[in-house]
Amino acid sequence: MASNLSSAPAADGPEPGGAKGAARPTSPPRRATSFAAEALRAVEKAGLYRRLRHGKTGGQYITIDGRALINLCSNDYLGMGGRGRVEGAASGGGSRDDAGPGDTAQVQASSRLLSGGDAHHAMLEEALAESKSYEAALVYPTGYMANMGTIQVLGAAGDAKEGSAAGSVIFSDEFNHASIIDGCRLAGGSRTITYAHNDVADLERKISAHAGDGRGRVVIITEGVFSMDGDVAPLGPLRDVADRHGAVMMVDDAHGDFVLGETGGGTPEHLGISPRDGRGPHVYTSSLSKGLGSFGGYVASDSDVVDLCVNRSRAFIYTSALPSYFAEHAYRRMLAPDVMRGRRARLARNVKRLAGALAEAGHPTESRTHIMPVMIGDERRAADVSERLYRAGVYAPAIRYPTVPRGEARIRMSATAWLEDGDIDAVGEALESALA
Repeated sequence: MASNLSSAPAADGPEPGGAKGAARPTSPPRRATSFAAEALRAVEKAGLYRRLRHGKTGGQYITIDGRALINLCSNDYLGMGGRGRVEGAASGGGSRDDAGPGDTAQVQASSRLLSGGDAHHAMLEEALAESKSYEAALVYPTGYMANMGTIQVLGAAGDAKEGSAAGSVIFSDEFNHASIIDGCRLAGGSRTITYAHNDVADLERKISAHAGDGRGRVVIITEGVFSMDGDVAPLGPLRDVADRHGAVMMVDDAHGDFVLGETGGGTPEHLGISPRDGRGPHVYTSSLSKGLGSFGGYVASDSDVVDLCVNRSRAFIYTSALPSYFAEHAYRRMLAPDVMRGRRARLARNVKRLAGALAEAGHPTESRTHIMPVMIGDERRAADVSERLYRAGVYAPAIRYPTVPRGEARIRMSATAWLEDGDIDAVGEALESALA
Protein backbone atom coordinates (compact mmCIF):
# COMPACT_ATOMS: atom_id res chain seq x y z
CA MET A 1 0.00 0.00 0.00
CA ALA A 2 1.35 3.34 -0.97
CA SER A 3 2.05 5.62 1.92
CA ASN A 4 0.34 8.98 2.06
CA LEU A 5 3.09 10.37 4.28
CA SER A 6 5.35 13.04 2.90
CA SER A 7 8.97 12.09 2.46
CA ALA A 8 10.03 15.61 3.44
CA PRO A 9 11.45 15.96 6.92
CA ALA A 10 9.28 17.44 9.57
CA ALA A 11 9.73 21.07 10.42
CA ASP A 12 11.45 20.17 13.67
CA GLY A 13 13.71 17.46 12.18
CA PRO A 14 13.47 13.76 11.30
CA GLU A 15 11.95 11.17 13.57
CA PRO A 16 14.12 9.29 15.96
CA GLY A 17 15.95 6.60 14.06
CA GLY A 18 17.55 8.88 11.50
CA ALA A 19 16.94 8.88 7.79
CA LYS A 20 15.42 5.41 7.84
CA GLY A 21 12.38 6.59 9.78
CA ALA A 22 9.54 8.15 7.80
CA ALA A 23 8.92 11.78 8.65
CA ARG A 24 5.48 12.66 10.00
CA PRO A 25 3.50 15.32 8.16
CA THR A 26 3.06 18.54 10.03
CA SER A 27 0.96 21.65 9.56
CA PRO A 28 1.45 25.12 10.96
CA PRO A 29 0.05 25.39 14.47
CA ARG A 30 -3.36 26.97 14.66
CA ARG A 31 -3.16 30.53 15.89
CA ALA A 32 -5.11 31.32 19.01
CA THR A 33 -6.62 34.31 17.21
CA SER A 34 -7.65 32.49 14.06
CA PHE A 35 -11.24 32.67 15.29
CA ALA A 36 -11.20 36.32 14.29
CA ALA A 37 -10.52 35.55 10.63
CA GLU A 38 -13.31 32.97 10.62
CA ALA A 39 -15.71 35.44 12.19
CA LEU A 40 -14.76 38.09 9.63
CA ARG A 41 -15.45 35.68 6.79
CA ALA A 42 -18.92 35.10 8.22
CA VAL A 43 -19.46 38.83 8.55
CA GLU A 44 -18.41 39.42 4.95
CA LYS A 45 -20.57 36.57 3.70
CA ALA A 46 -23.56 38.17 5.40
CA GLY A 47 -22.84 41.50 3.71
CA LEU A 48 -22.08 43.16 7.04
CA TYR A 49 -18.38 43.89 6.70
CA ARG A 50 -17.40 47.43 7.65
CA ARG A 51 -14.28 49.28 6.60
CA LEU A 52 -12.90 52.37 8.27
CA ARG A 53 -12.48 55.46 6.16
CA HIS A 54 -10.53 58.35 7.59
CA GLY A 55 -11.40 61.85 6.50
CA LYS A 56 -11.23 65.47 7.47
CA THR A 57 -14.48 67.35 7.83
CA GLY A 58 -14.94 71.00 6.93
CA GLY A 59 -18.32 72.66 6.51
CA GLN A 60 -20.58 70.53 4.36
CA TYR A 61 -17.74 68.39 3.03
CA ILE A 62 -15.56 65.52 4.15
CA THR A 63 -12.25 64.95 2.39
CA ILE A 64 -11.24 61.30 1.98
CA ASP A 65 -8.19 60.26 -0.02
CA GLY A 66 -7.94 63.76 -1.42
CA ARG A 67 -11.57 63.88 -2.59
CA ALA A 68 -14.10 66.34 -1.18
CA LEU A 69 -17.48 64.65 -0.75
CA ILE A 70 -20.82 66.05 0.40
CA ASN A 71 -21.08 64.88 4.00
CA LEU A 72 -24.46 63.37 4.87
CA CYS A 73 -23.50 61.55 8.05
CA SER A 74 -22.64 64.44 10.35
CA ASN A 75 -24.36 65.07 13.68
CA ASP A 76 -23.40 68.75 13.54
CA TYR A 77 -26.97 69.49 12.55
CA LEU A 78 -26.87 73.26 13.02
CA GLY A 79 -23.44 73.65 11.49
CA MET A 80 -22.04 75.05 14.72
CA GLY A 81 -18.88 72.95 14.82
CA GLY A 82 -15.78 74.95 13.93
CA ARG A 83 -17.63 78.26 13.72
CA GLY A 84 -14.64 80.23 14.92
CA ARG A 85 -16.12 83.45 16.27
CA VAL A 86 -19.76 82.67 16.97
CA GLU A 87 -19.63 83.24 20.70
CA GLY A 88 -17.47 86.36 20.58
CA ALA A 89 -19.70 87.96 17.97
CA ALA A 90 -22.79 87.20 20.00
CA SER A 91 -21.46 88.45 23.34
CA GLY A 92 -19.47 91.42 22.05
CA GLY A 93 -16.23 90.01 23.37
CA GLY A 94 -13.42 87.86 22.13
CA SER A 95 -13.68 84.17 21.36
CA ARG A 96 -11.50 81.25 22.27
CA ASP A 97 -13.02 78.96 19.67
CA ASP A 98 -9.92 79.00 17.49
CA ALA A 99 -7.55 78.43 20.38
CA GLY A 100 -6.65 75.30 22.23
CA PRO A 101 -6.64 75.03 26.01
CA GLY A 102 -4.60 77.91 27.40
CA ASP A 103 -2.50 78.13 30.51
CA THR A 104 -5.54 78.62 32.71
CA ALA A 105 -7.69 75.93 31.12
CA GLN A 106 -7.91 72.64 32.97
CA VAL A 107 -7.46 69.92 30.38
CA GLN A 108 -7.78 66.87 32.60
CA ALA A 109 -7.19 66.44 36.28
CA SER A 110 -9.45 64.00 38.08
CA SER A 111 -13.01 63.16 38.96
CA ARG A 112 -15.39 66.04 39.59
CA LEU A 113 -15.68 64.82 43.19
CA LEU A 114 -11.96 65.35 43.67
CA SER A 115 -10.27 68.19 41.80
CA GLY A 116 -11.71 67.84 38.30
CA GLY A 117 -14.36 70.54 38.38
CA ASP A 118 -14.27 74.30 38.15
CA ALA A 119 -16.61 77.25 37.68
CA HIS A 120 -17.15 76.50 33.99
CA HIS A 121 -18.88 73.21 34.81
CA ALA A 122 -21.22 74.94 37.25
CA MET A 123 -22.00 77.74 34.80
CA LEU A 124 -22.78 75.27 32.03
CA GLU A 125 -24.97 73.10 34.26
CA GLU A 126 -26.97 76.09 35.43
CA ALA A 127 -27.51 77.21 31.82
CA LEU A 128 -28.54 73.73 30.70
CA ALA A 129 -31.03 73.30 33.53
CA GLU A 130 -32.58 76.70 32.83
CA SER A 131 -32.80 76.08 29.08
CA LYS A 132 -34.68 72.81 29.62
CA SER A 133 -36.83 74.05 32.55
CA TYR A 134 -35.39 71.69 35.17
CA GLU A 135 -34.09 72.38 38.65
CA ALA A 136 -30.59 71.09 38.03
CA ALA A 137 -28.24 69.48 35.51
CA LEU A 138 -25.06 67.42 35.66
CA VAL A 139 -22.41 67.27 32.94
CA TYR A 140 -20.77 63.97 31.93
CA PRO A 141 -17.76 63.51 29.63
CA THR A 142 -20.01 62.08 26.87
CA GLY A 143 -23.68 61.58 26.10
CA TYR A 144 -23.13 57.82 26.17
CA MET A 145 -21.85 58.06 29.74
CA ALA A 146 -24.75 60.33 30.71
CA ASN A 147 -27.19 57.63 29.64
CA MET A 148 -25.36 54.76 31.27
CA GLY A 149 -24.76 56.66 34.50
CA THR A 150 -28.31 57.98 34.80
CA ILE A 151 -30.06 54.70 33.97
CA GLN A 152 -27.85 52.85 36.43
CA VAL A 153 -29.07 55.20 39.16
CA LEU A 154 -32.74 55.02 38.12
CA GLY A 155 -32.75 51.25 37.94
CA ALA A 156 -30.41 50.25 40.76
CA ALA A 157 -31.56 47.69 43.33
CA GLY A 158 -31.62 48.53 47.00
CA ASP A 159 -33.23 51.94 46.81
CA ALA A 160 -36.32 51.35 44.69
CA LYS A 161 -38.56 51.25 47.75
CA GLU A 162 -37.73 51.99 51.34
CA GLY A 163 -36.84 48.74 53.03
CA SER A 164 -36.89 46.83 49.74
CA ALA A 165 -33.99 45.40 47.77
CA ALA A 166 -36.08 45.06 44.64
CA GLY A 167 -34.75 46.66 41.51
CA SER A 168 -36.71 48.59 38.95
CA VAL A 169 -38.67 47.41 35.97
CA ILE A 170 -37.45 49.42 32.98
CA PHE A 171 -39.74 49.72 29.96
CA SER A 172 -37.61 50.63 26.95
CA ASP A 173 -38.70 51.43 23.39
CA GLU A 174 -37.55 48.63 21.09
CA PHE A 175 -35.70 51.11 18.84
CA ASN A 176 -33.73 52.79 21.62
CA HIS A 177 -30.06 53.59 21.07
CA ALA A 178 -27.23 51.30 22.20
CA SER A 179 -26.27 53.61 25.07
CA ILE A 180 -29.76 53.14 26.56
CA ILE A 181 -29.57 49.39 26.07
CA ASP A 182 -26.18 49.25 27.76
CA GLY A 183 -27.41 51.46 30.59
CA CYS A 184 -30.31 49.07 31.21
CA ARG A 185 -27.90 46.14 31.32
CA LEU A 186 -25.78 47.91 33.93
CA ALA A 187 -28.71 48.81 36.17
CA GLY A 188 -28.04 46.15 38.77
CA GLY A 189 -31.07 44.22 39.96
CA SER A 190 -33.40 45.76 37.43
CA ARG A 191 -35.42 44.05 34.75
CA THR A 192 -35.86 45.46 31.23
CA ILE A 193 -38.97 44.94 29.11
CA THR A 194 -39.16 46.36 25.60
CA TYR A 195 -42.36 47.79 24.20
CA ALA A 196 -43.27 48.19 20.52
CA HIS A 197 -41.79 51.28 18.92
CA ASN A 198 -43.74 54.43 19.82
CA ASP A 199 -46.72 52.22 20.76
CA VAL A 200 -48.30 53.79 23.84
CA ALA A 201 -51.03 51.14 24.05
CA ASP A 202 -48.46 48.34 24.09
CA LEU A 203 -46.54 50.12 26.84
CA GLU A 204 -49.74 50.53 28.87
CA ARG A 205 -50.57 46.83 28.51
CA LYS A 206 -47.11 45.70 29.54
CA ILE A 207 -46.91 47.99 32.55
CA SER A 208 -50.37 46.87 33.68
CA ALA A 209 -49.38 43.21 33.30
CA HIS A 210 -46.44 43.71 35.66
CA ALA A 211 -48.19 45.87 38.24
CA GLY A 212 -47.97 44.57 41.78
CA ASP A 213 -45.30 41.97 41.00
CA GLY A 214 -43.20 43.05 43.94
CA ARG A 215 -40.69 44.99 41.90
CA GLY A 216 -39.46 48.45 42.74
CA ARG A 217 -39.98 51.62 40.76
CA VAL A 218 -41.16 51.62 37.15
CA VAL A 219 -39.01 53.50 34.63
CA ILE A 220 -40.02 54.39 31.05
CA ILE A 221 -37.20 55.27 28.66
CA THR A 222 -37.42 56.54 25.09
CA GLU A 223 -35.43 58.61 22.65
CA GLY A 224 -36.84 61.98 21.62
CA VAL A 225 -35.82 61.88 17.97
CA PHE A 226 -34.89 58.32 17.03
CA SER A 227 -31.39 58.25 15.62
CA MET A 228 -31.95 55.70 12.86
CA ASP A 229 -35.50 56.58 11.74
CA GLY A 230 -35.83 60.29 12.41
CA ASP A 231 -39.30 59.94 13.91
CA VAL A 232 -40.39 61.63 17.14
CA ALA A 233 -41.56 59.89 20.30
CA PRO A 234 -45.09 60.68 21.62
CA LEU A 235 -43.73 62.24 24.80
CA GLY A 236 -47.05 63.65 26.05
CA PRO A 237 -48.94 60.34 25.97
CA LEU A 238 -45.90 58.56 27.43
CA ARG A 239 -45.90 60.99 30.34
CA ASP A 240 -49.62 60.29 30.82
CA VAL A 241 -48.87 56.57 31.13
CA ALA A 242 -46.08 57.34 33.57
CA ASP A 243 -48.43 59.41 35.72
CA ARG A 244 -51.10 56.71 35.80
CA HIS A 245 -48.60 54.13 37.02
CA GLY A 246 -46.40 56.27 39.23
CA ALA A 247 -43.48 55.72 36.87
CA VAL A 248 -40.37 57.77 36.18
CA MET A 249 -40.12 58.86 32.53
CA MET A 250 -36.73 59.50 30.94
CA VAL A 251 -36.01 60.79 27.44
CA ASP A 252 -32.66 60.74 25.64
CA ASP A 253 -32.93 63.75 23.34
CA ALA A 254 -29.43 63.71 21.85
CA HIS A 255 -30.76 64.20 18.30
CA GLY A 256 -33.46 66.75 19.13
CA ASP A 257 -31.74 68.93 21.70
CA PHE A 258 -30.83 72.45 20.52
CA VAL A 259 -32.31 71.58 17.10
CA LEU A 260 -36.08 71.26 17.61
CA GLY A 261 -38.35 73.81 19.24
CA GLU A 262 -38.57 77.57 18.85
CA THR A 263 -35.72 78.18 21.30
CA GLY A 264 -33.89 74.90 20.71
CA GLY A 265 -35.47 73.30 23.77
CA GLY A 266 -35.57 69.95 22.00
CA THR A 267 -38.33 67.43 21.41
CA PRO A 268 -40.42 68.41 24.48
CA GLU A 269 -40.58 72.04 23.33
CA HIS A 270 -41.29 70.88 19.77
CA LEU A 271 -44.30 68.95 21.11
CA GLY A 272 -45.45 71.77 23.38
CA ILE A 273 -44.74 70.12 26.73
CA SER A 274 -42.44 71.12 29.56
CA PRO A 275 -41.53 70.15 33.12
CA ARG A 276 -42.94 73.55 34.08
CA ASP A 277 -46.48 72.45 33.13
CA GLY A 278 -46.05 68.98 34.64
CA ARG A 279 -46.04 67.22 31.27
CA GLY A 280 -42.39 66.99 30.34
CA PRO A 281 -40.12 63.99 30.99
CA HIS A 282 -39.01 63.62 34.59
CA VAL A 283 -35.42 63.01 33.47
CA TYR A 284 -33.75 64.45 30.37
CA THR A 285 -30.41 63.29 28.98
CA SER A 286 -28.62 64.62 25.95
CA SER A 287 -25.37 65.28 24.13
CA LEU A 288 -23.44 68.51 23.70
CA SER A 289 -21.69 67.23 20.56
CA LYS A 290 -24.61 67.24 18.12
CA GLY A 291 -26.89 70.27 17.86
CA LEU A 292 -24.61 72.41 20.01
CA GLY A 293 -21.50 71.43 18.06
CA SER A 294 -19.38 71.07 21.19
CA PHE A 295 -18.48 68.02 23.30
CA GLY A 296 -19.87 66.19 26.34
CA GLY A 297 -23.21 65.01 27.67
CA TYR A 298 -25.57 65.81 30.53
CA VAL A 299 -28.63 64.89 32.55
CA ALA A 300 -31.25 67.40 33.73
CA SER A 301 -33.97 66.69 36.28
CA ASP A 302 -35.15 67.50 39.80
CA SER A 303 -32.30 68.58 42.05
CA ASP A 304 -32.66 65.39 44.12
CA VAL A 305 -32.24 63.17 41.05
CA VAL A 306 -29.16 65.10 39.95
CA ASP A 307 -27.71 64.96 43.48
CA LEU A 308 -28.32 61.21 43.54
CA CYS A 309 -26.36 60.90 40.28
CA VAL A 310 -23.51 62.84 41.90
CA ASN A 311 -23.51 60.33 44.73
CA ARG A 312 -24.28 57.05 43.00
CA SER A 313 -23.63 57.32 39.27
CA ARG A 314 -20.53 55.24 38.66
CA ALA A 315 -20.05 56.73 35.18
CA PHE A 316 -19.78 60.13 36.84
CA ILE A 317 -17.87 59.28 40.03
CA TYR A 318 -15.17 57.03 38.61
CA THR A 319 -13.98 58.97 35.58
CA SER A 320 -12.11 62.16 34.90
CA ALA A 321 -14.22 65.26 34.45
CA LEU A 322 -15.06 66.76 31.10
CA PRO A 323 -12.12 69.12 30.45
CA SER A 324 -13.14 72.59 31.53
CA TYR A 325 -12.16 73.95 28.11
CA PHE A 326 -15.08 72.00 26.63
CA ALA A 327 -17.41 73.08 29.43
CA GLU A 328 -16.54 76.71 28.67
CA HIS A 329 -16.84 76.08 24.93
CA ALA A 330 -20.35 74.62 25.31
CA TYR A 331 -21.38 77.45 27.65
CA ARG A 332 -20.25 80.08 25.15
CA ARG A 333 -22.28 78.35 22.46
CA MET A 334 -25.34 78.75 24.64
CA LEU A 335 -24.65 82.50 24.81
CA ALA A 336 -25.31 82.81 21.06
CA PRO A 337 -29.10 82.28 20.83
CA ASP A 338 -29.53 84.55 17.81
CA VAL A 339 -26.89 82.65 15.84
CA MET A 340 -28.43 79.30 16.75
CA ARG A 341 -31.92 80.53 15.84
CA GLY A 342 -30.65 81.40 12.38
CA ARG A 343 -28.97 78.03 12.01
CA ARG A 344 -32.19 76.25 13.02
CA ALA A 345 -34.10 78.18 10.36
CA ARG A 346 -31.54 77.24 7.73
CA LEU A 347 -31.64 73.59 8.81
CA ALA A 348 -35.45 73.55 8.54
CA ARG A 349 -35.18 74.88 5.01
CA ASN A 350 -32.58 72.24 4.09
CA VAL A 351 -34.74 69.49 5.59
CA LYS A 352 -37.60 70.40 3.25
CA ARG A 353 -35.31 70.58 0.23
CA LEU A 354 -33.62 67.26 0.98
CA ALA A 355 -36.99 65.57 1.53
CA GLY A 356 -38.04 66.85 -1.89
CA ALA A 357 -34.83 65.59 -3.48
CA LEU A 358 -35.36 62.12 -1.99
CA ALA A 359 -38.93 62.05 -3.28
CA GLU A 360 -37.79 62.98 -6.78
CA ALA A 361 -35.25 60.17 -6.59
CA GLY A 362 -38.08 57.72 -5.92
CA HIS A 363 -37.53 57.36 -2.19
CA PRO A 364 -39.90 59.68 -0.33
CA THR A 365 -39.22 59.81 3.40
CA GLU A 366 -41.75 59.71 6.23
CA SER A 367 -39.35 61.54 8.50
CA ARG A 368 -40.07 65.19 9.23
CA THR A 369 -36.81 65.78 11.03
CA HIS A 370 -33.20 66.21 9.96
CA ILE A 371 -32.59 62.43 10.07
CA MET A 372 -33.85 60.80 6.85
CA PRO A 373 -33.38 57.09 6.27
CA VAL A 374 -33.47 55.73 2.73
CA MET A 375 -34.73 52.21 3.34
CA ILE A 376 -32.96 49.54 1.29
CA GLY A 377 -33.56 46.28 3.20
CA ASP A 378 -30.86 43.96 1.95
CA GLU A 379 -27.51 44.51 3.66
CA ARG A 380 -25.40 43.88 0.58
CA ARG A 381 -27.48 46.19 -1.59
CA ALA A 382 -27.29 48.92 1.04
CA ALA A 383 -23.50 48.67 1.07
CA ASP A 384 -23.47 48.76 -2.75
CA VAL A 385 -25.70 51.86 -2.86
CA SER A 386 -23.47 53.56 -0.30
CA GLU A 387 -20.40 52.78 -2.39
CA ARG A 388 -22.06 54.15 -5.53
CA LEU A 389 -22.92 57.34 -3.67
CA TYR A 390 -19.32 57.59 -2.52
CA ARG A 391 -18.06 57.33 -6.09
CA ALA A 392 -20.55 60.07 -7.05
CA GLY A 393 -19.23 62.40 -4.38
CA VAL A 394 -21.74 61.80 -1.56
CA TYR A 395 -20.70 60.35 1.79
CA ALA A 396 -23.60 58.44 3.36
CA PRO A 397 -22.52 55.09 4.88
CA ALA A 398 -24.91 52.15 4.97
CA ILE A 399 -26.47 51.36 8.35
CA ARG A 400 -26.81 47.62 8.85
CA TYR A 401 -27.28 44.98 11.53
CA PRO A 402 -26.72 45.09 14.49
CA THR A 403 -27.40 48.85 14.52
CA VAL A 404 -30.76 48.09 12.89
CA PRO A 405 -32.60 44.75 12.60
CA ARG A 406 -31.59 42.30 9.89
CA GLY A 407 -33.28 43.04 6.59
CA GLU A 408 -33.80 46.72 7.50
CA ALA A 409 -30.52 48.13 6.17
CA ARG A 410 -30.65 51.74 5.09
CA ILE A 411 -28.75 54.79 4.00
CA ARG A 412 -29.06 57.24 6.89
CA MET A 413 -28.92 60.80 5.62
CA SER A 414 -28.49 63.71 8.02
CA ALA A 415 -29.43 67.16 6.83
CA THR A 416 -27.32 69.95 8.31
CA ALA A 417 -27.35 73.73 8.13
CA TRP A 418 -24.01 73.53 6.31
CA LEU A 419 -25.56 72.27 3.06
CA GLU A 420 -26.09 74.57 0.08
CA ASP A 421 -28.92 74.14 -2.43
CA GLY A 422 -26.52 72.76 -5.04
CA ASP A 423 -25.25 70.15 -2.59
CA ILE A 424 -28.76 68.89 -1.90
CA ASP A 425 -29.65 68.77 -5.58
CA ALA A 426 -26.47 66.79 -6.26
CA VAL A 427 -27.43 64.32 -3.52
CA GLY A 428 -30.81 63.69 -5.14
CA GLU A 429 -29.22 63.06 -8.54
CA ALA A 430 -26.57 60.76 -7.06
CA LEU A 431 -29.17 58.75 -5.16
CA GLU A 432 -31.38 58.30 -8.21
CA SER A 433 -28.38 57.00 -10.15
CA ALA A 434 -27.16 54.78 -7.29
CA LEU A 435 -30.57 53.12 -6.98
CA ALA A 436 -30.97 52.53 -10.72
